[in-house]
Amino acid sequence: MPGMSIESRSKIVTSALTMYRVQKNKMLTTIRPTESRDVIAMAAVRARDCETQEYWEPRIGRYLSEQQSPKEALSDRAGFVAVNGDTIVGFVSGHRTRRYGCDGELQWVDVIAERRRRDG
Repeated sequence: MPGMSIESRSKIVTSALTMYRVQKNKMLTTIRPTESRDVIAMAAVRARDCETQEYWEPRIGRYLSEQQSPKEALSDRAGFVAVNGDTIVGFVSGHRTRRYGCDGELQWVDVIAERRRRDG
């Protein structure tokens, strides 16, 4: 989360960690901030629904490192992954923006199909 104040980072991490563990289907899901080592797995999750892992790896990596920005994006970024055991099963990322007169915008929300909420 380069460019973000320590206070802002602390608030985001504290908020995320209050939702730290979710029990679902007897498998513990952990929500934690993204790390650079997560990019490959995030790309694999995203590629399940659109394009390929090779397509997403550089895009997600550049986005998270602030080397590539969406239109009107500000420098503050946040990303979180959902992890079951050692496997990333989903992620969310977003950034501050002035686009559409808003303060923030979600860039991606992806969860593998097997871990999405089901009715019944």
